[in-house]
Amino acid sequence: MNFLAHFHIASLTNTSLTGALLGDFVRGRQFQQFPMDVQLGISLHRKVDSYSEQMPYLKVIRPQFPQGQRRYLGIVTDMLLDHKLSQHWHEFHHMPLPDFAASVYSQLVPLPQTAPRYDDVRLAMSQGDWLSRYQTEQQILHALSRISQRLKRPADLAAIGTRCLQDFQPELEQAILVDYQAMIQRLQDWLKHCGEQNQPR
Repeated sequence: MNFLAHFHIASLTNTSLTGALLGDFVRGRQFQQFPMDVQLGISLHRKVDSYSEQMPYLKVIRPQFPQGQRRYLGIVTDMLLDHKLSQHWHEFHHMPLPDFAASVYSQLVPLPQTAPRYDDVRLAMSQGDWLSRYQTEQQILHALSRISQRLKRPADLAAIGTRCLQDFQPELEQAILVDYQAMIQRLQDWLKHCGEQNQPR
């Protein structure tokens, strides 16, 4: 899952938005330097990534690509699910997407000293209003092209994304309208279990 889905899940579960973004930048036990609510947000981010890699649509899509492209397919499909989530946003959240995006930007905590890479992305995301710009195929393919430019090895992510959008629309729709909902329930169950384990005995 990409940024929009992580923030949406954090909003639904009333967990840290800052942690939802920090999960992309904090490795291993580094998360222990942050407050407990942020730690939980980072842990939830990791659980989201783990569950999303098990979503059924990937078993259909992945074998259809040559080996050299499969290594990048996770980047592409994460972005495409944000695209689908933004298209169906009114089915998932009561706030209009631009209002939700503005609320997220305002709540992300600046951390220039402890997490400079996070802070760079936080600022760029807010200034470029990334969360509101995934609704059209043109916008999402442009974003994939920009990501391609930052890869160590050249890869045309926009071409991979174009093929996914052309050939696997039913699978992507199923992923966001059915499988994503099921994943949210799993995450809520996991959080409930975490809370029960942390109750005083």
